[in-house]
Amino acid sequence: MVSIADSRAVCSEFTLAIAANRQAASGAFSACLMPLLSGFASQGLTRRAMVFQLNGLAIKAPRDVVWSLGQVQQVIIGTILL
Repeated sequence: MVSIADSRAVCSEFTLAIAANRQAASGAFSACLMPLLSGFASQGLTRRAMVFQLNGLAIKAPRDVVWSLGQVQQVIIGTILL
């Protein structure tokens, strides 16, 4: 029989593994996107204009949604969560 404590330990380990994979995926996603965002910035685009461009180019945001200003800002500062 599995105890509640054992179940919690397994769930905690599973949760930590998911978080680590999300962070790795987040970092890879940001790394792929940063050259494009840097190019937008070098053209003088505001972050709001970057949102418009990303959505216009049909580049999907995390979770397959359209881009928002907050998401672009999170990618730029490197803290986006999938």
